[in-house]
Amino acid sequence: MCQRMTHLLLLSLVLGLAHAGGAATKVIIVTNNTGDEAAYPPFLRSLLGNDTIVEVEKDKYVDPLSAAAKANLLAADLIIVSRRTSSGKFVADVKFWNELPAPLLLHSSFLIGDDRWRWMPGGTQNVDVTQVAVVAAEDLVFDGLTIQNGLIDISAAPLPGLDVSNQGSAGNGTKIATPAGKDNVMIARWAAGTEYYRGSGQIAGGPRVFFGMRTDEFLPLVNSNGKKMLGNAILTLLGLLRGAPVALDPIPADAQTDVPRDIGLAWTPSEAGTGHDVYFGTVLDDVNNASRINPRGVLVSLGQTGNTYQPVAGLDFGRTYYWRIDEVGPPPQSTVYKGEVWSFVCEPLAYAVEKLTATASSSEPGRGPENTVNGSGLDARDLHSTADGTMWLSDLAGAQPTWIEYRFDRVYPLHEMWVWNHNGAYEKTIGLGVKTVTITYSEDGVNYQTWGTTHELARSAGAAGYAHNTTVPLGGLMARYVRLTIHSNWGGIFPQYGLSEVRFLYTPTRARQPEPAAGATGVAVGARLAWRAGRQAARHEVHFGVNPQTVAGSTTPVATVPEAVYGPLSLDLGTTYYWRIDEVNELATPARWQGDLWTFSTAQYVTVDDFESYTDQEGNRIYEAWTDGWNDPANGSVVGYAEAPFAEQVVIHSGTQALPLSYDNTSAAFSQAEFLFAAPQDWTQHGITTLVLFIQGRSDNTGGPLYVLINNTKVVYPGGSADLTAAQWQQWNIPLATTGAALRNVTKLALGVDGKGSGTVYIDDIRLYGSAPAPAAP
Repeated sequence: MCQRMTHLLLLSLVLGLAHAGGAATKVIIVTNNTGDEAAYPPFLRSLLGNDTIVEVEKDKYVDPLSAAAKANLLAADLIIVSRRTSSGKFVADVKFWNELPAPLLLHSSFLIGDDRWRWMPGGTQNVDVTQVAVVAAEDLVFDGLTIQNGLIDISAAPLPGLDVSNQGSAGNGTKIATPAGKDNVMIARWAAGTEYYRGSGQIAGGPRVFFGMRTDEFLPLVNSNGKKMLGNAILTLLGLLRGAPVALDPIPADAQTDVPRDIGLAWTPSEAGTGHDVYFGTVLDDVNNASRINPRGVLVSLGQTGNTYQPVAGLDFGRTYYWRIDEVGPPPQSTVYKGEVWSFVCEPLAYAVEKLTATASSSEPGRGPENTVNGSGLDARDLHSTADGTMWLSDLAGAQPTWIEYRFDRVYPLHEMWVWNHNGAYEKTIGLGVKTVTITYSEDGVNYQTWGTTHELARSAGAAGYAHNTTVPLGGLMARYVRLTIHSNWGGIFPQYGLSEVRFLYTPTRARQPEPAAGATGVAVGARLAWRAGRQAARHEVHFGVNPQTVAGSTTPVATVPEAVYGPLSLDLGTTYYWRIDEVNELATPARWQGDLWTFSTAQYVTVDDFESYTDQEGNRIYEAWTDGWNDPANGSVVGYAEAPFAEQVVIHSGTQALPLSYDNTSAAFSQAEFLFAAPQDWTQHGITTLVLFIQGRSDNTGGPLYVLINNTKVVYPGGSADLTAAQWQQWNIPLATTGAALRNVTKLALGVDGKGSGTVYIDDIRLYGSAPAPAAP
């Protein structure tokens, strides 16, 4: 066996035992006492790899959280909240902490309570622990551990006073373990999107685990079982330990909102699964606990082979749906592996108009009509305060009748109007809130019509936490302007009137949510157009081109399609395109909803090889894609290095890797490395004109020049042999039309060096351009 192959086989064994991963994992430990966390960073690095970034800073994340602190937490891969936290310093931003999408491991039973983060009712309990009682033996916290009589030994001597919950239930989570002989929750888990317990009002933004421990007592004192349980908890939160074969990557994503009612479900099946049981319904408990024996009416597909499922009927507006995929192993056992419960929320019946302005016949200073549309005074739950300056109030001496008018950015089919009436602290006494109004509307701001008769707006409570209590049905009326002419207020004392907030909801009839997104750049030349269809559309007219005026004013579509997708397209590189979708239904009024003008720009180039995808794993090494002369005495080329990393990671043009090509023509007939395309390439499409690659030599190189083979057509580097000794990147532009190569059927690309000499040349970023950039100045 050759030396290189022997080395590679040995290396593959080593790599098989090493921690695999891409970018370093970032872990934030939230603590008020860094000294007690001393054992945690080395534990994490031994678990996740030495490149793991562990941030431990005292009091960095106490209330109120700064914008920078919030950004750091949002960027973390894992957040660990220590027992060494003062729970009173983590109260103001409870909602933010709970809604963080990152996995969160909480060690503080003081923070879980109903007066803090509301993961569980109650508070804390101090317990001496030597053994852990297993509650959910199937949980991956116990992966690789031996359970004897339902117990696991974690310490020879009692761990004094570990802080666990004083509750026996994890609510909507999974109770995993307790201290031996106790019912107190010591370890529990909640899936993303779960309300921690009924009535908690707090939702897990990402996967959550409570693990009752103090770092300064637990890690130094527990045995390997205790460390294994903690490590498993961390690995499961990061998705690095999955245990039994499970389905992954749900579409729609878990906890996604505003999902189309005709959505099809999809997932990535496990490699070991040969079938899939699909559970789907509107009750979490049913979907979570159903089985083949007790399907609870939510087992909608049994043992199917495909990894998609289309719900039979259109889903309900605004409803939350739950689904689960159980993987079925191969026969004869056909073991069923229970999957995670995922959820999504269907699109609402109507959406709030976002672009609108308000004017009024009069206003008091600082209490203008804009306050009724800017969200001032509303909290995250849409509850209004009593704060002055957050509402509109007319001038007592203003002209009568008093009116307030709303102007939208376009004509909308309006569904409802929601009203938060004036909510000053004195509202109960003098009643300045609007009582009766006439509603008029217009498409052009000139010709108005009256909607219904006189409307009465409900009175506010004059107290903080006020939810809107008037809903006016608008029946799809077409309007760009809506005016409320006021006839009376609730107090009847002064001719002065106020409102807190007004919201208009509309049914979406125009095409929206374009893909590519409006203004997108770097779009692939084979992209397709997609969009969220208008609610009434029977078909879709596609207007598309490179001239914005032509596309905006077009009356003749380039295509009419039955579904909200067009393509894939064949686009040119480095080009800006414009498109518009008109939604059409002759049975509706109006029959056509003209869409917005959207734009995107295509990528400047197509990458042939940037050498970034290669790894040090067998089957994906750089010299396995670029065939060199390792086993051919006539070929003096060698791609890559004998030891990992096999690709060049210091001399690079962009990214993190380049191709090192060693050549030796002192005894070999030639030096050349070849790349075979998986499928023939057509280099005449997409406006391609130029092949570009970047090269760098070394001062001790001899021989030359460099050349490229396109199929079997040779193109010699025009800069001569001297450039092979230049220790700086050179841009080589190859106008393809001048090569004479068969560009419609490119199957092979080769790199080589002529001339009696030897050395190493670095290659990076082989690209195809429509218009090649000018070489950078030396």
